[in-house]
Amino acid sequence: MSQSADEYSVEIRDHALNRVGVLSTQDLTGLTVVRQSKDASTWTLDIPMSSDAAGLLMQDDAGIIMTGPNMVFSGRVKDRKDVTDESSELGSYLSITGVGDSALLSEALCRPDPSKAVSAQVESLLWSGNREDLLVRALSNLARLGVSVPASLHRGDTAQLTANWQTALEACTSLAYTAFAFDVVQQGGGLVAVVRAVEDLSTRIAFDGDSGSLSSLSVQRSAPAATRCVVKSTTDSVASYQEIIPTDGAALESIWGIHETLVTPENEETPAQAAQASISDAKAAMDAASGSVADDVVIDQAQPGDWVAVMDGTGAWRKTQITSITTGFTDGPIHTCTLGDFSTSESRAMISRRQTARRLARLERSK
Repeated sequence: MSQSADEYSVEIRDHALNRVGVLSTQDLTGLTVVRQSKDASTWTLDIPMSSDAAGLLMQDDAGIIMTGPNMVFSGRVKDRKDVTDESSELGSYLSITGVGDSALLSEALCRPDPSKAVSAQVESLLWSGNREDLLVRALSNLARLGVSVPASLHRGDTAQLTANWQTALEACTSLAYTAFAFDVVQQGGGLVAVVRAVEDLSTRIAFDGDSGSLSSLSVQRSAPAATRCVVKSTTDSVASYQEIIPTDGAALESIWGIHETLVTPENEETPAQAAQASISDAKAAMDAASGSVADDVVIDQAQPGDWVAVMDGTGAWRKTQITSITTGFTDGPIHTCTLGDFSTSESRAMISRRQTARRLARLERSK
């Protein structure tokens, strides 16, 4: 089912997050938004200087808020330049590079103890506990920037993070793993951090080359990161170590050889459980499918981070994650998404090629 640009609204905000204008349907032409599951999102826009919206977007720290089917995106202008190009159909135009509000995570340091003032911080601190609890704790560093942070629903497995003044984005990326996606978006007059448990849509959404829904795909098999674990335990400040080789690890080791890793158990986790979890993660990471989806496929049921099914060249179905979703506009919305670790630049290039083709076709029709 095709979509219409009327299903999307793009508002313009000022530096105080007040809504001060909108992009017309015509102004949407040339807008491209890349929503990431575990990274800062981006957007670009080329708009004629004759547009009323251009003046609003030229104000310092202006931004946009885009609302569409099953999605909200917001972000500020990062760079802008005035362009005069007689060969361009836009003539004199404003070219904007923007970032999603999730970019705030790359500008905020993850303090070892976010609840304390700078003068009370330490060099590093080991965080242990439920994965979503730790993710919300990392996001809480945004509170001092005026961003509302959600309460944890205590989902996910146990995890660890050594908080040592990395950025909040780095901390959140490592904590989200394959189970969560995060973002920062504008709701009402303020910014809100979002934590979303990704969905497994592999029984509902599938892509393959025969139907034309899959643009490209590569499947990679790599050596295991670990086959056995040295488990560190600490009692009364005294550390002790033991080597554990889970059954899965022994099977991998018979083929790949010894790959060791150091593991520290979580609270109430036995050494055997810690070792098994580490090897299970290493085994799951050995196979990876990456690629991109054709730009005429409607994917509004999915969000960045969700799991979908893809068919590889042997006819086998695999599960992989959507790492980013790119939305562009010409005569109407265009979508594509990247799968696995495929570069978002290719996704953006696909949209750019489609936009150019549609613009040329529109110019031909107008002659």
